[in-house]
Amino acid sequence: MTMLGLSACRPAPEAQPAGSGALRTNILVEKPGSEPAAEYEGTPVYYPCAVLTDDVIAAAGLAYTDHTLAGGTRLSPGADRPELAGTTFEDISCRGYLRRAAGRDEPEVILTTLNAKLSSPSAWRLATSPQAEKAGAANGVGYHRLPDRGDDEVTVAFDDGGHGSANAFTLNLRHFSAIADGEKALAKLIDGVTRNIAAGPRPMPEHSYPEPYGLTAEPCDAMPPEVFTAVTDLPTDGLQKDLFGVDEHDVVNNRAIEITCERVSLLDRTERDPASLSVQQTIYAEGPAVAADDVQRMCAYEATTKDNSPLPQPVGDVSCGVRGNTVTGGATVCFHVGRTMVRVSLTSHEITGPAAIAKVADGAKQIYALLNR
Repeated sequence: MTMLGLSACRPAPEAQPAGSGALRTNILVEKPGSEPAAEYEGTPVYYPCAVLTDDVIAAAGLAYTDHTLAGGTRLSPGADRPELAGTTFEDISCRGYLRRAAGRDEPEVILTTLNAKLSSPSAWRLATSPQAEKAGAANGVGYHRLPDRGDDEVTVAFDDGGHGSANAFTLNLRHFSAIADGEKALAKLIDGVTRNIAAGPRPMPEHSYPEPYGLTAEPCDAMPPEVFTAVTDLPTDGLQKDLFGVDEHDVVNNRAIEITCERVSLLDRTERDPASLSVQQTIYAEGPAVAADDVQRMCAYEATTKDNSPLPQPVGDVSCGVRGNTVTGGATVCFHVGRTMVRVSLTSHEITGPAAIAKVADGAKQIYALLNR
């Protein structure tokens, strides 16, 4: 999914004095979640990010690349809706790019889950159909490795170890040849993944950042489902994607971290792509003044571009809008709140032009109120 906000509303390049201190890597802290395990209509739901945990990655001798976004999808609050049964065509997933030992391409690890009640019948059949080249079991969980298709990708499918036979798992390692001692790493991943599956469904892990951020990160708190519906006039698909920057990055020579929430609409029976809405927060170590300056500088730059669009009303003290192009549709609205630069981006072929700016600006005002508490 391509989000408009990943390209629009970026600070314009400008020479700045050096920031305070070197950028820190791998500062994202993960710990087991404290919420109850998720269910859909009484059926347990596994979250891949609670299975492919940081300790499983580390035990396999792997590490995420610098500046990658970690995280994945989960059920959204209020998603236990009967009309969602059989609608999920895309797997619930958890993924990240890994440091490579060879080649030009970064390897990627992806763990996906399908739930028997949520998934479409065709997606469930595809995920559970026997295509084994090498079958086995570990920690009481059965698995089979799918045949090599010559695309430098390894795929292993897992059952749920007797936890209701309601969830199916698939582990993908892309650009497998770029992983040092890949077969050994794969064996360790299989051991860790099966151990966590055997332990039963668990909530999503909790993520936080150390000082000076001092933040427990909950990206989708900024965009509850009702905000998505207010902007798109559509219900969500019942899922949300929470993404977390693994380490600090440089924004015009200022230190910052990045967290993102993404939601998409429920697929209908037409050929239309679903609408998507993302909220990207860039949170500055140096505080509110730096964040406000960068948003002001960015909006001054956007004012010189052809896609710039005035907002019906300002959002906070500094804000601006950018129309989407013919590929993405929609619009992006950027604003400042506290120590954070926020980009709210809509991708929609049904909502375009001034209407898109107005709808996204209205959603941005609601998001501003949630973040400005």
